[in-house]
Amino acid sequence: MMRYLLYETDKERVTLEKEVSFLMNYIDLEKLRVENATAVHIEVQENLHDILVAPLVFIPFVENSFKHSRIIDDPDAWIEIKLRSEPGKIIFLCSNSIPKTQFKQQSNGGVGLENIEKRLRIIYPTKYKLSITSQPEQFEVELTIKLDEN
Repeated sequence: MMRYLLYETDKERVTLEKEVSFLMNYIDLEKLRVENATAVHIEVQENLHDILVAPLVFIPFVENSFKHSRIIDDPDAWIEIKLRSEPGKIIFLCSNSIPKTQFKQQSNGGVGLENIEKRLRIIYPTKYKLSITSQPEQFEVELTIKLDEN
């Protein structure tokens, strides 16, 4: 993970395969802390190696899902992550449960989604669609990125 962060993320684009590998390593690391690791569902389409994306574009959503679902200490918590490509675009979906009981919010934080939205506007000005939906029991992010023409 450190090698990826140090040597790959300074590039404008990385292969989606490398980005997925980083995400999977992060998820595996988080799952070590989760008592019910089966509550984390991941579906990643295969053969994503020819697609280029901005590095670290998905990780803020995955980090948020682990943090805000409280999956580490809530036995009813769950996380679902899906990534697939369609002609000319990639679609990332990350959803998580919202705890039934509120937990004390840390005083630092709350800028992750705002920062990733700013970053998307800079990197993919007219080539992305971000949909964020919060319901009483579920939080969902869907990010669609139009791919550059080769």
